[in-house]
Amino acid sequence: MEGTRHERVVTVIASYVIGFTTAFILYSNVQVLTQEVFISVPEQNAAVALSQVETEPEVQETEDFVSLSYQNGRLVLQNGSEVKLLSYSPELNDLNVDIEALEQGFHFGELKYSFSQNKEFVFFCERHSAELESCDGYVYDVKEDKIYPITKEGNPVIVSAKSAQTAGWSDDALVIGDNRSANPSAPWVIIPSSSQLDLQ
Repeated sequence: MEGTRHERVVTVIASYVIGFTTAFILYSNVQVLTQEVFISVPEQNAAVALSQVETEPEVQETEDFVSLSYQNGRLVLQNGSEVKLLSYSPELNDLNVDIEALEQGFHFGELKYSFSQNKEFVFFCERHSAELESCDGYVYDVKEDKIYPITKEGNPVIVSAKSAQTAGWSDDALVIGDNRSANPSAPWVIIPSSSQLDLQ
Protein backbone atom coordinates (compact mmCIF):
# COMPACT_ATOMS: atom_id res chain seq x y z
CA MET A 1 0.00 0.00 0.00
CA GLU A 2 3.07 2.15 0.04
CA GLY A 3 2.90 5.04 -2.46
CA THR A 4 -0.73 4.39 -3.30
CA ARG A 5 -3.27 7.04 -3.98
CA HIS A 6 -5.09 6.36 -0.65
CA GLU A 7 -1.88 6.74 1.31
CA ARG A 8 -1.17 10.09 -0.31
CA VAL A 9 -4.70 11.32 0.42
CA VAL A 10 -4.37 10.29 4.09
CA THR A 11 -0.96 12.03 4.26
CA VAL A 12 -2.37 15.25 2.74
CA ILE A 13 -5.40 15.24 5.10
CA ALA A 14 -3.12 14.58 8.11
CA SER A 15 -0.87 17.46 7.00
CA TYR A 16 -3.86 19.82 6.75
CA VAL A 17 -5.13 18.75 10.20
CA ILE A 18 -1.68 19.27 11.73
CA GLY A 19 -1.32 22.65 9.97
CA PHE A 20 -4.76 23.91 11.06
CA THR A 21 -4.13 22.71 14.61
CA THR A 22 -0.76 24.48 14.73
CA ALA A 23 -2.24 27.68 13.27
CA PHE A 24 -5.14 27.56 15.74
CA ILE A 25 -2.79 27.14 18.71
CA LEU A 26 -0.53 29.94 17.46
CA TYR A 27 -3.47 32.28 16.80
CA SER A 28 -4.97 31.56 20.23
CA ASN A 29 -1.66 32.34 21.98
CA VAL A 30 -1.21 35.59 20.06
CA GLN A 31 -4.77 36.63 20.84
CA VAL A 32 -4.34 35.90 24.57
CA LEU A 33 -1.17 38.00 24.68
CA THR A 34 -2.90 41.04 23.18
CA GLN A 35 -5.98 40.97 25.40
CA GLU A 36 -6.28 43.80 27.93
CA VAL A 37 -5.99 42.75 31.53
CA PHE A 38 -7.78 44.78 34.22
CA ILE A 39 -6.56 44.49 37.77
CA SER A 40 -8.56 45.88 40.66
CA VAL A 41 -6.39 48.16 42.81
CA PRO A 42 -7.27 50.40 45.74
CA GLU A 43 -8.17 53.98 44.89
CA GLN A 44 -5.18 56.31 44.84
CA ASN A 45 -4.91 60.06 44.74
CA ALA A 46 -3.66 61.31 41.41
CA ALA A 47 -3.38 64.52 39.51
CA VAL A 48 -5.05 64.48 36.12
CA ALA A 49 -4.46 67.00 33.36
CA LEU A 50 -7.75 67.92 31.73
CA SER A 51 -7.81 68.32 27.98
CA GLN A 52 -10.25 71.20 28.25
CA VAL A 53 -9.66 73.78 30.97
CA GLU A 54 -12.92 75.27 32.26
CA THR A 55 -11.61 77.79 34.81
CA GLU A 56 -8.37 78.60 36.53
CA PRO A 57 -8.12 76.68 39.81
CA GLU A 58 -8.10 78.71 42.99
CA VAL A 59 -4.66 77.96 44.42
CA GLN A 60 -3.16 79.25 47.62
CA GLU A 61 0.62 78.88 47.24
CA THR A 62 2.89 78.58 50.25
CA GLU A 63 6.58 78.22 50.95
CA ASP A 64 8.33 74.85 50.67
CA PHE A 65 6.17 73.67 47.75
CA VAL A 66 2.94 73.42 49.76
CA SER A 67 -0.26 74.42 47.99
CA LEU A 68 -3.96 74.14 48.61
CA SER A 69 -6.46 74.09 45.76
CA TYR A 70 -10.15 73.46 45.19
CA GLN A 71 -11.18 72.45 41.71
CA ASN A 72 -13.94 70.25 40.31
CA GLY A 73 -15.30 69.56 43.80
CA ARG A 74 -11.97 68.35 45.23
CA LEU A 75 -9.99 70.00 48.04
CA VAL A 76 -6.39 68.95 47.40
CA LEU A 77 -3.25 69.72 49.39
CA GLN A 78 0.08 69.27 47.65
CA ASN A 79 3.06 69.03 49.99
CA GLY A 80 6.18 68.58 47.91
CA SER A 81 5.56 65.48 45.80
CA GLU A 82 2.70 64.22 47.99
CA VAL A 83 -0.89 64.95 46.98
CA LYS A 84 -3.64 64.58 49.58
CA LEU A 85 -7.35 64.61 48.78
CA LEU A 86 -8.89 66.18 51.90
CA SER A 87 -12.52 66.36 50.75
CA TYR A 88 -14.51 65.73 47.57
CA SER A 89 -18.03 66.46 46.38
CA PRO A 90 -20.01 63.40 45.20
CA GLU A 91 -22.22 65.86 43.30
CA LEU A 92 -19.30 66.92 41.07
CA ASN A 93 -17.24 63.72 40.99
CA ASP A 94 -18.01 60.21 39.82
CA LEU A 95 -15.68 58.50 42.30
CA ASN A 96 -17.14 55.14 43.25
CA VAL A 97 -17.12 55.64 47.04
CA ASP A 98 -19.79 54.55 49.50
CA ILE A 99 -20.28 57.81 51.42
CA GLU A 100 -22.68 56.10 53.84
CA ALA A 101 -19.64 54.41 55.40
CA LEU A 102 -17.68 57.68 55.69
CA GLU A 103 -17.77 60.14 58.57
CA GLN A 104 -15.45 62.64 56.90
CA GLY A 105 -13.89 63.28 53.49
CA PHE A 106 -16.90 64.35 51.42
CA HIS A 107 -19.14 67.41 51.19
CA PHE A 108 -22.20 68.74 49.43
CA GLY A 109 -22.53 72.27 48.10
CA GLU A 110 -19.87 74.92 48.65
CA LEU A 111 -16.86 74.00 50.76
CA LYS A 112 -15.42 76.65 53.07
CA TYR A 113 -11.66 76.21 53.54
CA SER A 114 -8.54 78.21 54.37
CA PHE A 115 -4.82 77.85 55.12
CA SER A 116 -3.34 79.11 58.40
CA GLN A 117 -0.79 81.93 58.14
CA ASN A 118 2.02 79.60 59.27
CA LYS A 119 0.96 77.08 56.57
CA GLU A 120 0.80 74.23 59.08
CA PHE A 121 -2.99 73.78 59.22
CA VAL A 122 -5.95 73.70 56.84
CA PHE A 123 -9.46 74.48 58.06
CA PHE A 124 -12.41 73.11 56.07
CA CYS A 125 -16.10 72.69 56.84
CA GLU A 126 -18.09 69.83 55.21
CA ARG A 127 -21.86 69.69 54.74
CA HIS A 128 -22.59 65.95 54.87
CA SER A 129 -26.07 66.29 53.38
CA ALA A 130 -27.44 68.49 50.60
CA GLU A 131 -30.34 69.47 52.87
CA LEU A 132 -28.14 70.78 55.71
CA GLU A 133 -27.14 74.43 56.05
CA SER A 134 -24.64 73.75 58.85
CA CYS A 135 -21.36 71.90 58.43
CA ASP A 136 -18.86 69.81 60.37
CA GLY A 137 -15.54 71.59 60.87
CA TYR A 138 -12.15 69.91 60.50
CA VAL A 139 -8.50 70.92 60.74
CA TYR A 140 -5.83 69.09 58.77
CA ASP A 141 -2.39 69.14 60.42
CA VAL A 142 0.12 69.26 57.54
CA LYS A 143 3.13 68.13 59.62
CA GLU A 144 1.30 65.25 61.34
CA ASP A 145 -0.70 64.33 58.21
CA LYS A 146 -3.87 63.96 60.29
CA ILE A 147 -7.40 65.38 60.19
CA TYR A 148 -8.97 66.47 63.48
CA PRO A 149 -12.64 67.36 64.08
CA ILE A 150 -13.12 70.79 65.61
CA THR A 151 -14.08 70.34 69.26
CA LYS A 152 -15.36 72.58 72.04
CA GLU A 153 -15.29 71.32 75.62
CA GLY A 154 -14.31 67.89 74.30
CA ASN A 155 -17.29 67.53 71.91
CA PRO A 156 -17.35 67.89 68.12
CA VAL A 157 -19.06 71.10 67.02
CA ILE A 158 -21.49 71.80 64.22
CA VAL A 159 -20.70 75.10 62.50
CA SER A 160 -23.56 77.30 61.30
CA ALA A 161 -23.57 78.51 57.70
CA LYS A 162 -23.01 82.11 58.84
CA SER A 163 -20.05 81.17 61.07
CA ALA A 164 -18.55 78.98 58.33
CA GLN A 165 -18.59 81.89 55.85
CA THR A 166 -16.68 84.16 58.23
CA ALA A 167 -14.36 81.48 59.66
CA GLY A 168 -10.67 82.00 59.12
CA TRP A 169 -7.26 82.49 60.71
CA SER A 170 -6.12 85.42 62.81
CA ASP A 171 -2.61 85.44 64.31
CA ASP A 172 -2.30 81.65 63.79
CA ALA A 173 -5.56 81.06 65.66
CA LEU A 174 -8.67 79.64 64.02
CA VAL A 175 -11.66 81.97 64.52
CA ILE A 176 -15.18 80.58 64.05
CA GLY A 177 -17.99 82.93 65.03
CA ASP A 178 -17.48 83.93 68.69
CA ASN A 179 -14.94 81.13 69.22
CA ARG A 180 -11.22 80.81 68.59
CA SER A 181 -8.43 78.25 68.93
CA ALA A 182 -7.33 77.61 72.49
CA ASN A 183 -3.79 76.69 71.44
CA PRO A 184 -1.92 77.60 68.21
CA SER A 185 -0.38 74.11 68.06
CA ALA A 186 -3.85 72.45 68.29
CA PRO A 187 -6.24 74.83 66.49
CA TRP A 188 -9.01 72.22 66.30
CA VAL A 189 -9.77 72.82 70.01
CA ILE A 190 -11.84 76.00 70.24
CA ILE A 191 -13.02 78.10 73.18
CA PRO A 192 -15.24 81.20 73.49
CA SER A 193 -13.35 84.36 72.48
CA SER A 194 -13.74 85.73 76.01
CA SER A 195 -11.82 82.75 77.55
CA GLN A 196 -8.12 82.68 78.44
CA LEU A 197 -5.76 81.29 75.76
CA ASP A 198 -3.52 78.28 76.41
CA LEU A 199 -0.22 79.45 74.94
CA GLN A 200 1.88 76.38 75.82
